[in-house]
Amino acid sequence: MKARRFGRIINTGSTFAMTGSPAMSHYAMAKGALTALTRSWARELTPFGITVNTVSPGLVETPMTRGDLSPEHLKAIVAGMAIGRTIKPEEISYVMAWLASREADAMTGQNISPNGGQAIVGI
Repeated sequence: MKARRFGRIINTGSTFAMTGSPAMSHYAMAKGALTALTRSWARELTPFGITVNTVSPGLVETPMTRGDLSPEHLKAIVAGMAIGRTIKPEEISYVMAWLASREADAMTGQNISPNGGQAIVGI
């Protein structure tokens, strides 16, 4: 990437880095560290034309999600989401595709969180 003077690094984070989660402190900590790494790499690599960002999805509708959460727990999480539903996998892929495109040349060192309002954070 450095030799070509162009590249995209897109890390996968989690809303847990922004909200925390009971009994998941180790996971939230790791995802928070990934966000810090993204910011540091952005400062280090952007001069070489390499952008570095993190995408931190909210609750995505997957077989794993359905298997890991009871219907009651899933309903409670969705109730706290502004859009009132889980995130579709393709909604995450749209964000990733945009970050990988030339349209996102000015986007670096950011944590973008398509989470349907599960976590609303300011600057």
